[in-house]
Amino acid sequence: MTRVMELWPQIAREMEELLRADGYAALADQVPTLEFAQMCGCGDSFCDTFFTVPRPDGAWEPHTWTIDLEPSWAGYLLIHVQQTSPERIIEVEVLYRDGLS
Repeated sequence: MTRVMELWPQIAREMEELLRADGYAALADQVPTLEFAQMCGCGDSFCDTFFTVPRPDGAWEPHTWTIDLEPSWAGYLLIHVQQTSPERIIEVEVLYRDGLS
């Protein structure tokens, strides 16, 4: 698999900085090694959501939560986290941004 940092370095750096600034150091430490699994594929023009693990056939397990970060650009950056030990980033919603590049 390819790392998110290699595909979209700007988004990855901003995710890492924002997570660290919001007190999520352990999650921020994951960003440099996050692997890209697949794009959302919903087809919405405003959505560049991607997964760092294979997308489930149904809903995520009930033990997930979301961090709503405040990106420097217009739009939304939401990090979905699975409550495992350790917690891990499983999905990144990039919405209403002019592409990931």
